Amino acid sequence: MRTARWLVPLALGMLAGCAPQEPPPEPVETLVVYSLEPMGSEIDGVEPGDVFFHHKLVYGSVTVTDPQAQQEILNAVRQGIEEEEQDPTVHKMCMFMPRHGVRHTAKDGRVTEWVICFSCGDVRIWENGQPQEWVKQHSIGGMKTNVWNTTRHAQKLLNNTLRAAGVELASGADKGE
Repeated sequence: MRTARWLVPLALGMLAGCAPQEPPPEPVETLVVYSLEPMGSEIDGVEPGDVFFHHKLVYGSVTVTDPQAQQEILNAVRQGIEEEEQDPTVHKMCMFMPRHGVRHTAKDGRVTEWVICFSCGDVRIWENGQPQEWVKQHSIGGMKTNVWNTTRHAQKLLNNTLRAAGVELASGADKGE
């Protein structure tokens, strides 16, 4: 099921006649934002000791320690995915070339990772090292996939977080910002 864990309390509040609220804060142990080389390990000049995040070369990363900033980032990434889900006309295709990644480690030890390509809106999600799959509906039926979609909702926030820490952005990371 694709519904985020925080949507259940939100839906219950709406059923009770309450106005929608921000999702409850999620206990964060660590939150890391990555700047990724979209070509990953296929680029020239990969050196021994280079760091990779889901087969993508890491230009740099920042560990976000401010609780409010952590929640803003988590909410923005999730909101982009939820916004895209509400638009059934969005069917994007491209070569997956992500320039952003996010790793959220919850206080209970659960790890969720997003690898995001804002150029086409494709997102790959892992939870505790396992790819998260869902059935994507098309006019010709359902297709099991591990590619989710997003809007550009979180792009500027992720870029600003990386820039503030002095992390180099991949070429094209700010396109459409």
